[in-house]
Amino acid sequence: HKSMRKILKVERLPREKVVYVGDELRDMKAAAKAKIDGCAVTWGIHAENVLMQEGPRFIARQPSDLLRVFGLEAFRPSPVLTSSASVL
Repeated sequence: HKSMRKILKVERLPREKVVYVGDELRDMKAAAKAKIDGCAVTWGIHAENVLMQEGPRFIARQPSDLLRVFGLEAFRPSPVLTSSASVL
C-alpha cells in the first residue's frame, strides 16, 4: 500500500479516480489500506467469497465486467458470428 500511495502522489492521481484490480485477498487488503477502491476479479487466485472478505467496491466475474467498472460499456466488442450463430 505504501508503493500505491507513492504512485498516487508522484503521478498526482486523486484516489477517487483510481481502482486497484486484483485476484488475491492481499490485493484487496492493499487497496483498502491505501484507501483506493478495489475491484476483485474472480478468475484468478482466490475465489469470490475469499475476495469479498475485504469488501471491494467492485466485483468482476468475467473480463468484460471490467468495461462496466471503468464506464466503458460502449466499447464492448461486437460478438463474433459463426455460420452456426443466429442474429436476433
